[in-house]
Amino acid sequence: MMHISNESFRSIRSSIDEIGVQVLELPYEGDDVSMLILLPEELHESAITKLLDSLTVKHLERILDQISKMTLKILDVIIPKFKIEQTIDLKPILETLGAEKLF
Repeated sequence: MMHISNESFRSIRSSIDEIGVQVLELPYEGDDVSMLILLPEELHESAITKLLDSLTVKHLERILDQISKMTLKILDVIIPKFKIEQTIDLKPILETLGAEKLF
């Protein structure tokens, strides 16, 4: 588990298609990039599925707008540690950008 004590974060309560959700913004170094954690207020197994099925770009834009206007609050945050890895084939992307002679 990752435990962060007495740090400043932005946090809001919002709704997505009648689904209550708590949102926490975890900034990375430099504040240029952050991760949003969305937690449904209902704590049952289907709540996350319901939230994911309802989530749209417009919802995320609204949440980002709301959370950017919030002042920082001192919070204690405990979340599981996790690691995400993804392999991306850059060849088609670079070829689209005109870098065909590299391959």
